[in-house]
Order: sequence, then C-alpha cells, then structure tokens
Amino acid sequence: MKKNLNPVALQTSLSILQKLLPLLFFASIFFIIPLGIFGQENSKLQRANDGIVNVEFNTDGVDIDFILHNENFLGYKISGIDAKAVGSGKSTNEKNKKIFVASSKKKLQFYTTAPAKAKVSIFIPKDFLLESCRIQAINSKIKAEKIKAVYFVLSCTYAQAEISNSKFKNVLLACSHSKLNFSSGVVAVADFCINFTEGKIEIAEEQKVCNLFITQIKNNKMLLNGEPYTHTSLLYSPEKPKKYITMSAGFSDLAVLFVPPFKEPVENFNQYGISEFGPTPPPKLVDPVSNFLPKR
Repeated sequence: MKKNLNPVALQTSLSILQKLLPLLFFASIFFIIPLGIFGQENSKLQRANDGIVNVEFNTDGVDIDFILHNENFLGYKISGIDAKAVGSGKSTNEKNKKIFVASSKKKLQFYTTAPAKAKVSIFIPKDFLLESCRIQAINSKIKAEKIKAVYFVLSCTYAQAEISNSKFKNVLLACSHSKLNFSSGVVAVADFCINFTEGKIEIAEEQKVCNLFITQIKNNKMLLNGEPYTHTSLLYSPEKPKKYITMSAGFSDLAVLFVPPFKEPVENFNQYGISEFGPTPPPKLVDPVSNFLPKR
C-alpha cells in the first residue's frame, strides 16, 4: 500500500535543510580556501634550464639554501611566499611581485626590489661544478654545504652565513653586522673583508703552501690558529706559494685557523692532470703585500 507523505514533516525537513545550506556552504569554503590559497605556495621543485652553471642572488629578507640531490639537473624551490608574488621580470605588469626569477642560457638569477620574506633552495647534483655562485643578501640566512664553484662571491649584511665543506677556486667574501661560519677549501685565491661580525673562518688547506696577509683594526677579539693575535698586520709568504689568502677585519670577534683539507668534495683532474677548476696561475701582485681576484 502506498503511504502518503506527511505535509508537516516534509515542510519541517525543508525548513531544516534551508537552515543548513548556509552552514554547508561556509564549511565548504573553510576546507576549500586553504587548499586554494596555501596550495599556491611555490614549493614545487622547479627544474632550471639545461646548461645553467651560474647562480646569482640580489635579495633582501630571503633565506638561501644550497642542497645536494641525487638528480642530474639543477633545480630550485621557493617557499614561504604565495606563488602569485613570484615574477619573471619580463612583464611591465608585475608591481605586486615580491621576488623575481630570471633565467638565461647559463645563468639563474633571483632578486627582490623590496624586502620579501621567503626562502629559496637551490638543488645541485652531487659533484656538480658551478662556474660562479654570487650572493648579495641583506637580512638573510645563508647555508651552503658540499658545493663546488670556480667563483664564490658573498656580500652580506645583517645575515647569518654558514659555508661549509665546500671547495672554491676563487673566494671573495664581504660580511658586515653578521654571523659567519666559513669552513671550506680554497684552490687558488681567497679575499675576506669582515666588519662588525662574529664568526669563524677555517681554511681547509695546509698553511705552509699559502701566502697569507692579514690586517685588523679594533677587533674585539682575534684568534689565529687558536692563539690571540694582537698585531695590526701579518704577512706570511712561503718560497713557492700555491694559494693566496688575504683578510681584513675590523670591529669584529673573529677566529681564523687552518685545518686539514677535506676529502669531499673531490677536486677532479683530467687525463692531463688539469683540475676541473681550470689552471691556477698565481694572481698578479699589485704590490708585495696585496693581491686581487683574477679577472674572469
């Protein structure tokens, strides 16, 4: 027998459903919007163009991290910022962009035009040799470990920089109002300029093959190989130097020491005994106690 629907019960059900519809709508918004907004964060690994061997940063407020990975390509990941705030610099309609990524045939570049809170991670294949890594950063945390580069240039202010277990042919490092931990090998030349900074510089080379020139002024504390160093300058020049290290420090708390060369990363040589970093002729001397990075 067919039952008739109760009009009162039907009306009550429709009334309850009408009241629940707004709640269901807002509930769906609550669950969908986070996926839509927070999912916009550009945290996916982006593959850089094949042939990229130069990485550059000119940023304010951006943390920088270099990470080795098992892939055979160089990539990057941007996190901590909405993907819509990342621009390419190619369009004139990018006023709301906070960080820009530009790529050419051999260079990958990151830059900001105003302070931006974000993190950029560079993923490098193991044993990959960068032609150059150049970083100019303010208000940043910078970390690089086990990387190799022909040229490594770091200029940082109000930053925390940790460069460890790496190997560079030429190093130019300027640090101000920062914290620094540099512990890496130097194939040819290293030039350090340190001001108002607390840190440690470990040169992973034998001191006896290094031409060493140090000047200091009004440092809070200066240690050389664990011993207090109070003189304003030091010049150590072996008969046949293989490496050239210059250092200028002022108003800082700094420890400088030489440690045994690291086993990794490995400096590879071809069948003719030439290093992958290229030939290493000594730089031209401007005068007996100063030198400069060789031109590219």
